[in-house]
Amino acid sequence: MTSSQVALLVIQQAICELAQWVKVKLPEGCQRLDDHDAIANAKELLSWPKLDTQLQALRVLFDQVHLSHGQKEEYYWPANYIEAGEDEYPTIPYPQKDKPDINLLKASIKETLENLDISDWENLSLLTLILEKYGSHLSFGEEDVALIDITRATAAVAAALAHEPDASHLTLIAGDLSGIQKFIYTISSDGALKSLRARSFYLELVTEEVVQQLLEVLDLPRTNVIYAGGGNLYILAEVGKTQEKVQQVRQQFNEWLFKEFQGKVFLALDCKEFEIEDINSDKFANHWSELPKVLATQKSRKFAQQIGKLIKTKEAYEPCRVCHRDDVKKLKPLNQEEENSPLACGTCRRMYRLGGQLLRVKAIVRSSQREEIPNSVGKLSLLSYYYHLFDKPGINNIRDGDKVFLINDWTVNHYCQNNTVNLLLGNYGKQSQLPEEAGSIMRTPEMAKKARG
Repeated sequence: MTSSQVALLVIQQAICELAQWVKVKLPEGCQRLDDHDAIANAKELLSWPKLDTQLQALRVLFDQVHLSHGQKEEYYWPANYIEAGEDEYPTIPYPQKDKPDINLLKASIKETLENLDISDWENLSLLTLILEKYGSHLSFGEEDVALIDITRATAAVAAALAHEPDASHLTLIAGDLSGIQKFIYTISSDGALKSLRARSFYLELVTEEVVQQLLEVLDLPRTNVIYAGGGNLYILAEVGKTQEKVQQVRQQFNEWLFKEFQGKVFLALDCKEFEIEDINSDKFANHWSELPKVLATQKSRKFAQQIGKLIKTKEAYEPCRVCHRDDVKKLKPLNQEEENSPLACGTCRRMYRLGGQLLRVKAIVRSSQREEIPNSVGKLSLLSYYYHLFDKPGINNIRDGDKVFLINDWTVNHYCQNNTVNLLLGNYGKQSQLPEEAGSIMRTPEMAKKARG
């Protein structure tokens, strides 16, 4: 079985737990299958709950922290499922002292599971989203361990063991984009709000592209991404040729980053093997904390392989008025529709346009297809891939191999395609109320006019 098939089996079993709890009979063919050897070993390592374990209210993990003042209160997460609130801002749950009635979740879970069909049963993206939507505030086994967390962890370990179930070691991959502050904030005040927003978003996509390329070369499912965001990533993998493939990804990314951003942004990426028994002990935390030290060594020797290019004499031209780079021969106005707009390089012009579009972007398609996809509202290029932007989640003409990212989208039926990922971004802002700026983020002159005091 492939890593993705093994991970899917674990997710399916967790869905069966939900179905059993709400007393829903899944469609014929959607049944609990026997464990693969890799799954059995992963369950033993992570102490997967027994078959008769019931879903319960989720305790707050911080209650396990014993303070000197003797805080002994018990807190619970409310019986909520994840959804976007008004104006697409997320509904924020707060811990409560009273034990919630988790039966309040049953009606919504039941409705969702009753709408599943046999094709949905093979859709890893859809089933994982359902688990995260409804299983983030339900405990399974330990009272402070959420159903989605124990399931995702077990799926990650099982997928890493898929090709060698009795492996004695696994690999933890860590990555860190260095130079984020310099890239985002070393700009002038011209178009600052749009530029800052776009640059932050763009680096999130760079991190995501690193993740996607690692998953592809290592043949791993999305469940093996432990964390990805803020320029950092952690992925669990088998041993095999992981070290060699990680080095290849790091090298090709840094060649592209050097050329694209004059060495301002650097990717530190490495991995560490560890004994598989460590994954359920304090030793795993030690492995986790040791990897950033390895990355720090790489960051202290940025672009060592490109040192010749760094010291090479170059032609200097008029500097970009936004980011101040001086290696671009021809500059153009930052805003073509505005008089006396500062002259800027191509990167800054793209970031400015992107910053004006972001509030409307609901979906992104990662594709090797350079040509515009119908109904897209923009396009970005990263390495050898293109990210097509859309203002609606429903997208047609998606080719095999393309990946669809839905931004902060918790609508289950939007994930009917197996190549769909929920991309969580802090994509919030005040929309402009000017007719000519409709759908765009509010700019500082408009903010100043509306300010009180």
